[in-house]
Amino acid sequence: MDCTFSHPIRCDRATFWRLFLDPEYNEQRHRVGLDFPLYEVLEFEKRPDGSASRRLLLEPRLHIPAMLHKLVGNTARSEESGRFDPVQQRFFWQVKMLGLGDKVSLSGENWLEDGASAGVERHVRCSITARVLGLGGFIESFIAKGVRDNYQKAADFTNRWLAERAARSLPGEQA
Repeated sequence: MDCTFSHPIRCDRATFWRLFLDPEYNEQRHRVGLDFPLYEVLEFEKRPDGSASRRLLLEPRLHIPAMLHKLVGNTARSEESGRFDPVQQRFFWQVKMLGLGDKVSLSGENWLEDGASAGVERHVRCSITARVLGLGGFIESFIAKGVRDNYQKAADFTNRWLAERAARSLPGEQA
């Protein structure tokens, strides 16, 4: 199953990518914005050419339907591997669902385009494949909804984060 969606982000491209690769922001985005009980940076590297790569151990808070509970258990722990290409201005990612082996694959890319109003549109394209007899389509739809919902929450969090920091830096304002 392939899905594509987008969200407005109220900043320019350079600010978005700088923020997207910022360790403090990412921890807050996952722990606060997405309410993930587990967020751990396994590897993170920013290179002089502007490229970056990271590996994250993640566990979203999920309400798993009964028919999937037996397959995944109580958690949906995953490992995300991603890389930012500064020439293409894209972030490419893959998610490995731990405990499911090669039964489920999830990958995608994020990129920006100029928005209709101030800011940019952050686009996401993802591909989800579940190889589980009789449940594949259901699992793919369940994961696609989770990905879409989490990206919406992340966009909302990002816009709040940016607005709060902009408000703090207004001249003449006292904290």
